[in-house]
Amino acid sequence: MITLDDEGHFLPIVKDWAGKFYRAANEPIIENLRQRHHLFRQKKISHSYPHCYRCDTPLIYKSQVSWYMKIDQLRKDLKAKNKEINWVPQHFGTGRFKHNLESAPDWSLSRTRYWGTPIPVWETKDGELFVPESVAELEKLSGQKIDDLHRPAIDQVELKLPNGQKAKRVKEVLDVWFESGSMPYAQDHYPFSGKKEFAQHHPADFIIEYTGQLRGWFYYLHVLSNALFGKNAFKNVVVTGVLMGNDGRKMSKSYGNYPDPKGIIEKYGGEALRLYFLTSKIMGGEDTAIAEDEIRDQSRLLNVLQNSAQYYLTYRSLFKPGQTKPKPQLLDRWIVARTKELERQIDTGLATFDFQSASKEIRPYIEDLSTWYIRSNRDRFVGGDEAALQTLGAVLKRFAVAIAPILPFSAERIYQILGGEKESVHLVKFPSTSELASNDKKLVDDMAVVREICSAGNMLRSQAGISLRQPLTKLVIEGKTVVGENKQYRQIVADELNVKAVELGQPKTKLAEHARVGDNIVYLDIKLTHQLRQEGELRELLRNLQAARKKAGLNVGEKVTLQYSSDNKELNELISTNRKAIIAAGSFLAVEKVEDSPGLQQLTPDGLKFGFKR
Repeated sequence: MITLDDEGHFLPIVKDWAGKFYRAANEPIIENLRQRHHLFRQKKISHSYPHCYRCDTPLIYKSQVSWYMKIDQLRKDLKAKNKEINWVPQHFGTGRFKHNLESAPDWSLSRTRYWGTPIPVWETKDGELFVPESVAELEKLSGQKIDDLHRPAIDQVELKLPNGQKAKRVKEVLDVWFESGSMPYAQDHYPFSGKKEFAQHHPADFIIEYTGQLRGWFYYLHVLSNALFGKNAFKNVVVTGVLMGNDGRKMSKSYGNYPDPKGIIEKYGGEALRLYFLTSKIMGGEDTAIAEDEIRDQSRLLNVLQNSAQYYLTYRSLFKPGQTKPKPQLLDRWIVARTKELERQIDTGLATFDFQSASKEIRPYIEDLSTWYIRSNRDRFVGGDEAALQTLGAVLKRFAVAIAPILPFSAERIYQILGGEKESVHLVKFPSTSELASNDKKLVDDMAVVREICSAGNMLRSQAGISLRQPLTKLVIEGKTVVGENKQYRQIVADELNVKAVELGQPKTKLAEHARVGDNIVYLDIKLTHQLRQEGELRELLRNLQAARKKAGLNVGEKVTLQYSSDNKELNELISTNRKAIIAAGSFLAVEKVEDSPGLQQLTPDGLKFGFKR
């Protein structure tokens, strides 16, 4: 029995309190029970109570007459059609969404609210229902021009049906999810117009929303499309997790538990925020709390990428192409193969709508490019090696094209500064990709082994407290490895670890510093001779001079004379012995020893002062 109206007032059936607001009737009801000796006990208790989540108004639960859509007769087809949809992650389709289809009750279509789309049903006094098929039919049966389909205007439209009866619109409005589910048709004004456009994009190729829409938009799109056309509304769907605030709760203005989005973009850039979201577990359908430090980390990564492009431009401008076709070296072939691999990984991820896996490949590639290829080839770039310069420019341009769908602005910037053939990187056709050729795959796999060995060697150096600028005698690898099979790989390891030689087999003398790499054991000889110490001091000196050049504002390749003053006998001997190496490494015209003067600056703590003369 319904005792309250929609505003919370008692109906006439409740005679003693008819028209009274239900909360205001508490005390009179209690008093009535007391007077009639029906009150067993009176006590106030605190308990949770439903409130409107927007305006915080107390709510009541009451039965209402409602319009329903039958789901049972559709359920079998809904479940069958769901199997044709590509869900990302896949478990949502076979798990929660499937469960929703199996357990969903009939759909309550109506709401007794003022705001909303009025249900297009007119009813006569004797209960006959009429559903007009268009505004034109409404105008014909009402005899008036209809410009407003919303309440209250539409409620005033009375129809005269063909049988002579008059009909008024029912009072309810549609559930907002009916409108959401009708989006594919409403956007083209189907079926009144846009039939061709509708046929072209229904079902949609791809939609995306968060996990809450498994019971919301995804469900209602699926129900209405299958009820109307017997086919799905979408082919592919990506389900994201919920982005929580920095305190683990759902983001809320009232909680203030999230950083200002505008401030984040101004501080780190929109591309960094985009890459943070695309690589986070939220794209795998998992909830995650926003982390500003991770956004900052992505911003730094993109800075490394821009620096790599700028590095290429700097050295490209210093050297003119030679007359002969440059011959690529091993590292050149490797970074080209690595670029092909990246293109394939991004293409595969995007083709399957796995945006997370496609985006996660960007970081390791940037690190490979900057901290391995560029750093390992610094001497070649400084020397104007045409093969190295051409390779770097080519892979940067290919990389820009590959990441364009994911990082559109970063890709455009790289493409423009490299001078792409098209007006925009977004006009370049995405590369056709295929599995890596066997020789390219072997090259990529072999270089991964090389890097593991180098990583182990660097760890041993760190444990021994020896700087990478300090040359060492040797590294010994015990076991069968690609490094032992290829002289070029051994040279890469030697250059990377700054050792004179890479030997294979068991060490002839006992070496304390060792580490296991797969099935191999890596030994590092950390004994320092006088000659090795001098070489280490020279490298440290060259590093200080390069830093001083940069601080002085000298351009790359700009020739100046280095003037120095020192009373340190060992330093003077070091510079005198290695004068040619210092001139070559520092782009100096000459190296001159001068008397100490106020114009010279301190370079090292052991008494070396210097100055540059243009």
